[in-house]
Amino acid sequence: MKRILAAGLAGVTALSLAAAPAQAAEDTNDFFDGVREKAQESELIDGVRDAAQGTKDFVEDTLEGAEEGARKGVEKRKLDKKLEEDGYGAAPQTDGAKDMMVGSIDHGSSADQAYKASQAGWILTWIAVAAAGIGAVGFAANQAGLLPNMPHVPNLPF
Repeated sequence: MKRILAAGLAGVTALSLAAAPAQAAEDTNDFFDGVREKAQESELIDGVRDAAQGTKDFVEDTLEGAEEGARKGVEKRKLDKKLEEDGYGAAPQTDGAKDMMVGSIDHGSSADQAYKASQAGWILTWIAVAAAGIGAVGFAANQAGLLPNMPHVPNLPF
């Protein structure tokens, strides 16, 4: 890519040096028209344009990556502040729980979205754990004969 750019710059320089004496000639318009036609036909100019576009795209991609990195850093700081002020809520205070919130930020969520989604997920998890616990206690109580054998309560098959 550097070679194409260097060749393009050399070509442009050669054209500009050739244009200076041609300006003194009477038929300068014919000369410039001929140069324009040759430049348009030349693959070198296309190569220079492609190289310039590639460089522009690279710079834009780099800037976008830097902006995204800065956004993630700001959101992670906001999350740290929220965890200090409000605590972990329903989530356990572990590195794993925080890593899940940070992972949400890495995938485009804001700190507030990551915190709220984590709270919702952990609330549902604790509801499921409580339901399983109540079911286990009920099963054990039924097996021990502590629950009355009511007709509308079916016996468990195990």
